[in-house]
Amino acid sequence: MKLAPPRPGLGFAVRRREVRERLDVNFARMQPTVASLLEQARYPMVRLGSLVSHVQYGTSSRAVVEKIGTPMIRMVNLQDGDWDLTDLKYTTLPEEAQKPFLLKKGDLCFNRTNGSKDLVGKCAVFIEDDESYIFASYVIRVRLADQHEYLPEFLARFLNSSVGRVQVDQISRQALMTNINSEEIRELRVPHPPIGIQEQMVKELHGHDLAKQRRLADVADLLAAGDREIAKSLQVVPARPGPVGGYAVSRRDLSSSGRMNVEFFHPERVRIIRSILNSAIPASRLDEMASFVREQI
Repeated sequence: MKLAPPRPGLGFAVRRREVRERLDVNFARMQPTVASLLEQARYPMVRLGSLVSHVQYGTSSRAVVEKIGTPMIRMVNLQDGDWDLTDLKYTTLPEEAQKPFLLKKGDLCFNRTNGSKDLVGKCAVFIEDDESYIFASYVIRVRLADQHEYLPEFLARFLNSSVGRVQVDQISRQALMTNINSEEIRELRVPHPPIGIQEQMVKELHGHDLAKQRRLADVADLLAAGDREIAKSLQVVPARPGPVGGYAVSRRDLSSSGRMNVEFFHPERVRIIRSILNSAIPASRLDEMASFVREQI
């Protein structure tokens, strides 16, 4: 599929009837690209809204870090088409009030707003089935009416691809935060290949993901080896940090440093500084080696 490129930014005309549809420069600029997508598709392109039972915003209720309730999926947990559940918060809603926002396996979750245009409209399939989760207001949940016609994983793959993203790029609105709403998500077009084709594509793309993860792990190992080599060459090897509960700071250290912030006296930072100073290689302060320009331009 070869898409028509967006109109150049030197200026372009828009028909009056197109303006009635939406008074948005970016929308008009991307229209030829989106039209090219719809015209060249091998399979019928159908509205996402025709496939779903409902599209819903999450709860705006307060969340806390203490594990006292149901975990809440937030914008930060939906990372570029995948999940990161290492930083969870928990709802303060009563159990009965949580029910409309409970996620089910197979739900599509969209990131509806973000400071980065590239992340707005990114979606992922909720795959957890061993624990209850609810979703926050910056996430939009889309639930398919029939998963026998469409695989949620296939839809997410298409909509996150560069071909699928041209529609999101067209309709997302840019202000302080780029955003997309539920009605605009309903208007997104998705291809309808046979279910067997969808399954095959999802399987092959999953293999690509595994290869990507292995390569990223290899790169991380290579970078870590480089860090260890630098530390070894400079004879700067900090002691391994232990668990940090509370720690004390003497009044003399507070007075001599002129600092009151907690991070400055954190034991891990202190260990690293001592390791540098105790190295056989001399160390200097950066302000002893460089001049800092403080005037604003």
